[in-house]
Amino acid sequence: MKQKTFSVIEDNSGNPVAIIHPNDPFAMNWIDDSPAINLSPSQKQWGKISAPEGISHQVKREHTDDGFFLEHYTFRNISDWDIYIQHGDIGISLPLCDRYDNAKTCAEQHCHVHLWCAEEATWLMALRMGGNAPHLGMVLEHGSISNYSQHREVPIAGVEPPQGVNFSDYRGVFVLHPSPCVLLPGDEIKLTFRWFWHQGKDDFFTTAACFVPVVKAPWYVLFPDEKICFSAECETESTEISVSCECRPVAVQRFEKTLNGYRAHFVDVPDKGEGEYLYRICWQGKSTLARFLVQPEASKLQQRRCEFIAQRQQCLTPGSRAEGAFLVYDNEANQLFYSHEHDHNAGRERVAMGLLLVQYLRHCPERTTDNYQRLSASVERYDSFIRRELVESDTGRVHNDVGYNDDIFRLYNYPWFAEFFIELYLWKGDVQNLLLALRIMEDFYHRGGEKFYAIGMPIASLYSLLVKAGYADRAEQIRERFLEHAQRLVQNGTHYPAHEVTFEQSIVAPAAWILLQAYAISHDPLYLSHGLRHVKLLELFQNPAPDYRLFANSNRHWDGFWFGKRRTFGDTFPHYWSALNADVYHLLDVLGKPGFAEKAQASYRAVLSLYSADGSASCAYLFPFSVNGIATDFADPYANDQDWGLWFFLRTHSPGAPHPCFFTIDSLR
Repeated sequence: MKQKTFSVIEDNSGNPVAIIHPNDPFAMNWIDDSPAINLSPSQKQWGKISAPEGISHQVKREHTDDGFFLEHYTFRNISDWDIYIQHGDIGISLPLCDRYDNAKTCAEQHCHVHLWCAEEATWLMALRMGGNAPHLGMVLEHGSISNYSQHREVPIAGVEPPQGVNFSDYRGVFVLHPSPCVLLPGDEIKLTFRWFWHQGKDDFFTTAACFVPVVKAPWYVLFPDEKICFSAECETESTEISVSCECRPVAVQRFEKTLNGYRAHFVDVPDKGEGEYLYRICWQGKSTLARFLVQPEASKLQQRRCEFIAQRQQCLTPGSRAEGAFLVYDNEANQLFYSHEHDHNAGRERVAMGLLLVQYLRHCPERTTDNYQRLSASVERYDSFIRRELVESDTGRVHNDVGYNDDIFRLYNYPWFAEFFIELYLWKGDVQNLLLALRIMEDFYHRGGEKFYAIGMPIASLYSLLVKAGYADRAEQIRERFLEHAQRLVQNGTHYPAHEVTFEQSIVAPAAWILLQAYAISHDPLYLSHGLRHVKLLELFQNPAPDYRLFANSNRHWDGFWFGKRRTFGDTFPHYWSALNADVYHLLDVLGKPGFAEKAQASYRAVLSLYSADGSASCAYLFPFSVNGIATDFADPYANDQDWGLWFFLRTHSPGAPHPCFFTIDSLR
């Protein structure tokens, strides 16, 4: 069946197999039509229903004269008994095309799906990965949805996947779950999905507000003494709105007239200190939610986390090659964990724990306390471990695990350990640490790093610190390598090469970061213009939902499997690499580009719910209700690699001079 704004193609059973905008130059199919690997074809069927015995279902689809596509789902109790519908009992499958392929295919044919299950105001925003409109959206016009699950491709033990398949590339099928209810014999519930095309995030919310209340806030993670500020917008002539926080009424501060309705503004004072604050907003007969988190003051959060790392996450076993290393900690078993398996070993991303401790020590105002001495001794042990087991001090070569082991050679490791020795230099002032960071980056380029989209490249910091330390010639040499690297990225444009995952936010963010730093140390406008191209794509990854775990976070639906104890694929919100966006936005703000300061603040804060007030932490929060039928919605027990997020935040929120990674060439003149 066809209509002016929606071309919906059905199979012989009447199930949609393609949703296409008739005027889309790329003719993108928003339904994932990739071959099933370990899922059955029926699991990838659009609108597939799962429901308890005794529940019948009916589906009706229609096009409206004003250009919308509607789906009506009716569920009826046909038994002789009451049926209590629990979370997850009923599911409606939506196999949208959110998966990674080569960069060109992603840009034209795949989408980022941002999903907010907020009862009667549920919405779904699908953004084409290349940013070109039209994009697809949906609001729940009737009914209530409480959460979602995923069916996704996962590896099966003993079964070799097809050649070229990377399970990290497949986000899977979204399964929407109607809210719990009681259906008496003959009772039914109805849900209506209203699908529409839009031009981007702002246009999506303009349309969504015609049907449901839309909640917005600058950020959703706060600190003590900060007020919770948010707004709700709805296309209505009524100002009768009810807002509560866990049964406590919240008054409207003011109403603002919009083009077709009102925007209500709220300012609330958290009344219970640290913890979660859930707001329920009821307007025009529709209820929605907003979820905020108040964390301990940032310096206290860092201190508690550093103490936890030093006391519980450092290997102190005499004779072990990992002696002195910061290792994975199992919060469930209350013990350290090590495996030579890459994402649980003693190297790689776990260097972030060392970075966080050094950063704390160099900003600590009292250096004679016992706590300072304990943390200093912990860092000294870690420094010795790194030089003994991971980094060759004379050449700068960085290895993957203890014993200078390179079962896998990994360029990602290089800039991270260079950052560690830069932090040591900033703390101690020993120029040998700075020169070791230089040797690490020289070896990075010696091994082909100019082709690599490395995360966290210390371009501006290494260059500026070398100049200030009196090594202008060597600074100029590494600057030339940095600019050659940036030039390679200019040539590639947005044709990103595949890395450990074929396409992801942490490929796009390094492209922007490297190019903007190249501009910062050269003032060549070529790097700025190309860097901004990546920033536009970077923003598409970020979730705009009003929840502290979702907002401003980029999804990494594979890292719960690789880094966690539960070894579970599925949406991870939050994830610490989301803060890479924050560094990009903050650098643009430093460079004088308007509109990025608030975005940076939101992105830095977005990852902080990974850390608990007692200093413990989790590497990933598995957000969905379930994945492949296994219950999720939990923080993984492993504290592993998450400390990058807190380090990123504190680089821009610690006292004293700005971190040198945000220096520009002007500061050297």
